[in-house]
Amino acid sequence: MDQEVLLSLIGHVTTVLVAAGGWWFAWKLQAERKRQERQQKQLEKMGDEILARIILEERALAFIVAKSGDNAATIKRRLRNEVEQEIGWKPRMTKSQTKRLIFQLRN
Repeated sequence: MDQEVLLSLIGHVTTVLVAAGGWWFAWKLQAERKRQERQQKQLEKMGDEILARIILEERALAFIVAKSGDNAATIKRRLRNEVEQEIGWKPRMTKSQTKRLIFQLRN
C-alpha cells in the first residue's frame, strides 16, 4: 500500500513539474518573440527616418544646385569636406554600401 501511494505521489509531482516547465518554456518563448517584434518595429522606424533624411538631403541639394548654378557633385564634395572638417572624422560606409542601404530601405 505504501508503495502505491509513493508511486502515485511521484507521478503527480512529476506531472506538476513537467507542466510548470512547459509553462516556463512557453513564457520565455513568448517574451523573446515580443522582444524581437519590438526590435523589428524600432528598426522599421529607424529605416523610415533614414529614408526621410536622405530624401530631405536630396531635395536640399537640388535647391542649392538651382540657386548656385554649380553641379551636384561639386556641392556634395564641398559639403562633405566641410562636415568632415567640422566633426573631425570621415563616414565609414563606402558609396556602394550606402547605395545598397538606400536600395534596401526603399524596397
